[in-house]
Amino acid sequence: MIDNTAAFIMRIPVLPVRKEPDHRTEMVTQLHYGEMFGITDKKGEWAHVYSCVDGYMGWCRLQSQRPVHAAAFRTLPVSQTNIGSIILEKGMPPMQIPAGSFLWDTGKEFYPDVKVTMKKAEKFNPSLGLMFMGSPYLWGGKTCMGIDCSGLTQIVMRLHGILLKRDASQQVNEGSQVDFIHEAIPGDLAFFGNEEGNIVHTGIIIESGKILHASGCVKTDRIDQNGIFSERENKYTHFLRTVKRFF
Repeated sequence: MIDNTAAFIMRIPVLPVRKEPDHRTEMVTQLHYGEMFGITDKKGEWAHVYSCVDGYMGWCRLQSQRPVHAAAFRTLPVSQTNIGSIILEKGMPPMQIPAGSFLWDTGKEFYPDVKVTMKKAEKFNPSLGLMFMGSPYLWGGKTCMGIDCSGLTQIVMRLHGILLKRDASQQVNEGSQVDFIHEAIPGDLAFFGNEEGNIVHTGIIIESGKILHASGCVKTDRIDQNGIFSERENKYTHFLRTVKRFF
C-alpha cells in the first residue's frame, strides 16, 4: 500500500534512478542528499519514485530514507551545498555530498560546514560552473564524478537558486528568449538540435563566444551562430537552436 500523503528525504549522498526496476537498465537521473521525493509504486526492493524538485520519474532501491509528510515540504527552509561539503547528521558518520544537495534547516538535525541560502542569485557566477571542469560524462549523472549535459545545467542553475527540469528538451521551454547569440550573456543556456529538430544538447554561456558543456567531459568550447566549434576536432559538433536567459 503506497502512502500518497507522505514524501521522503534522501539521506545518502547520491542514489541512481533507473529506467526499469533492474540494475542492468540505464540510469536516467540521480537523487541527491536531502532531495525530497514521492513514491508511486513498489516492486519488491524497488520503488517507482518522482523527484519533488523536477518531477522526474524512475526506479530505485530505497535505503536510509527519512519520512517527511508532504505538508511539511512547503514549510521547511532549504539550503544548498557546493562541491565537497562535509555534513554531520545525528547518529550518522560524516558524509561528503555532491553540489546541489539540499539541507533541510530544521534547527536540530543537520549541521553543514558550508551553507548557501536557497535564494535566486542576481547574476551568474562562472566559478560555480567551472568547478565541474574535467568531470567525466555520464548519462543520467548529476555529480562531479559523472554528469550529463542537462545535469550540468540543472545543478549549476540550482546553485544559483534556479530550479530547472531534468532534460534539455524540458529546460528549453523555460527562461526568456535571446534572439541572437551575440546578445548572449554569462549564465544564458544554449540549446542544440539534431536533424530531426529535437533538442539533444545544452550548455552554459561562460563568456562571449565561450560555452561550458558536458560532452565526453565537462569542458569549454567556442560558440557562434552556427553552434559549438571544437578546436580539437576542427569542426562543429553541435548545432545551435536557441538561447534562453534566466538572470
